[in-house]
Amino acid sequence: MNKKVLVIGGGAAGLQASIELAELGFEVYLVEKKPYLGGNALNLYEYFPTKDCSFCLASPQFLKGIRKCFYRLSLGEIKNLDILTNTSLAEVKGEKGNFLVRLIKHPRYIDINKCTLCKACIEVCKSGAIYFDYRTLPQVCTIDINKCSHCKACVEVCKQGAINLEQREEEVELNVGAIIVATGFEEWKPYEIKQYGYGVYKNVITQSELAEIL
Repeated sequence: MNKKVLVIGGGAAGLQASIELAELGFEVYLVEKKPYLGGNALNLYEYFPTKDCSFCLASPQFLKGIRKCFYRLSLGEIKNLDILTNTSLAEVKGEKGNFLVRLIKHPRYIDINKCTLCKACIEVCKSGAIYFDYRTLPQVCTIDINKCSHCKACVEVCKQGAINLEQREEEVELNVGAIIVATGFEEWKPYEIKQYGYGVYKNVITQSELAEIL
């Protein structure tokens, strides 16, 4: 029996499935296409009446009764759990119990094993291309290459040698026995319902957009 599992989607559902499977002894590959874990829950605000942030409330550790901020969880210490952020699914072949999966690891331009989150690169970046999300994992910086001016000031200031602006996509092939799709959802934008005035009036927004403002 192939006890390797691919979980697609690094939101609350994908994390829940990944951690529970890893604890059961399965070898789990958690794939998230964005640079950071969290999914839609990161765009929400607080839950009444405890004022817990939405992602902490939905995280697997909270469900076990451990009130602990999500991004401080030691997911990297969980055995059998391999987290692949900034990675997308390219191809799936095979059948139940024996899938051959091809993944594309997109460049972050920062080595997650070297970055210490000193933020020196963010301070010298005049184009605003370097950022990190303090709410979640991995706790490392990311470079938006479309905003990057390639001045290389960040490369010069990084004492860890973590920045590589020439980083390219990588292909990864996995053989897994099962695939869990936990890709979440995309919020519907009511452009076509004209009477709502969405997209016309600035004060007509969706609930998720309101949560981001708050």
